[in-house]
Amino acid sequence: MVLAVQGVMDTTSSTRRGQSVVCAHTPVPKRALAMLTSVKPHCTFVGRGVTLHRSARMLSQNVRIVKSSSTQATAKSMPAASMDTYTGMALLQGKREDMEDYAVVVPSDKGYVFGGVFDGHGGAMAAKYLSENLAGRLADRIAKDGMQNLGKTVTTLFSDFDDELLDYLDEKGGEEWQCGSTATVALVFPDNAVIANVGDSRAVLAKKSGKAVELTSEHRPYGGSKVSNREVERIKSAGGWVNDGRVLGILAVSRAFGDFEFKRGLDELLVAGVMDKSWTKKFAKTVNFAAAPVVATPDVLEHKFEADDEYLIVASDGLWEVTTSAQAVRFIRRAVAKTGATAAGLEAAAKQLVDDAVLRRRTSDNVSCIIFALPGSGAVGSSSTPATEAAVKSAPTPPVKKAESPTPAVSASSELPTDSNPVLIAAAAAAVAALAVVASQLLR
Repeated sequence: MVLAVQGVMDTTSSTRRGQSVVCAHTPVPKRALAMLTSVKPHCTFVGRGVTLHRSARMLSQNVRIVKSSSTQATAKSMPAASMDTYTGMALLQGKREDMEDYAVVVPSDKGYVFGGVFDGHGGAMAAKYLSENLAGRLADRIAKDGMQNLGKTVTTLFSDFDDELLDYLDEKGGEEWQCGSTATVALVFPDNAVIANVGDSRAVLAKKSGKAVELTSEHRPYGGSKVSNREVERIKSAGGWVNDGRVLGILAVSRAFGDFEFKRGLDELLVAGVMDKSWTKKFAKTVNFAAAPVVATPDVLEHKFEADDEYLIVASDGLWEVTTSAQAVRFIRRAVAKTGATAAGLEAAAKQLVDDAVLRRRTSDNVSCIIFALPGSGAVGSSSTPATEAAVKSAPTPPVKKAESPTPAVSASSELPTDSNPVLIAAAAAAVAALAVVASQLLR
């Protein structure tokens, strides 16, 4: 097995304020005490008093880990046994203190390519576990159940995998045992794609006309959309509530993998809420959960490709909070027009898109992105180098934690000009890197 690592690490360090430990005279369940004393960034998204000591290194970087059974490993093109599909992938930490995004592309011998974006919260453990295991579990399930009812197969598999993940997190323990993750997965076949979504990442179809077609809807308990209203009603029916656009006033996504306290730890969560004065003991006694308010049940959609379907973009909400679907489609089409609809071209386009979100549009979140070339792009069917698995991960970039609002960060009217030039973006990033090197030498 070949293991190749490429990339530039950004040297950073940070210090955190000490966390106060809540003491009580009455016995407290172990899980509840852990919730009270551990840091839960996925619940509050507040700053932690981080002091930065940044080195003058490149602000953008990408570490790629490639596993291959061949001696020539590549993450640029990953054909399945019966098809050739070009993909491009990129991830960037951005301003967040921690990198919790993972993305993976895995070709299957069943005639499809698996691509998944996993946006973690409260830690990266859940997203990492998904990126390493979900594709294999799905392949095993398809081998057992067949392709006849793929939507049902995926839905059942997601539920079973969530149980597996919860067991894993409970067994591992540590600071991240309460963490969770979104999952937006695309199974790309020669003539169609099956999209399964849990959480608030997004899959967007790019047409030759430049039109953007959103194939997923965000699972959030706010926003006023039909999906959001449906989620609020589901949460209430389960015995939960929504406060300030968050499940139980805590979690900003209504569907996710993991998140132990919203599934198996609800009783302990009620106790913890009383102790940290999030709600009263009287209120807690009135709560009766009939089901988990947070679930990993996916919305599944099958899209049959049309002649003008060019690209499929799957990305985490770090991109979508500052870039509309239409802007992303326009950006990718312009970038690929310059780089070419090749494996290397798609990879470059993906990197330019995440660089644009972080360096120019100033997203407050991690960004991960996968681009699939579809039949309309002219790239599918080209020869490419075989690989059995390719996973893209990112290493730390400047760690700054920002408060996150439950409302969209940027509207179409308030965004920066949309006519982004990918070449200029790349040049700007290179200029920043060069200035950083000069500064480093001057500071010696």
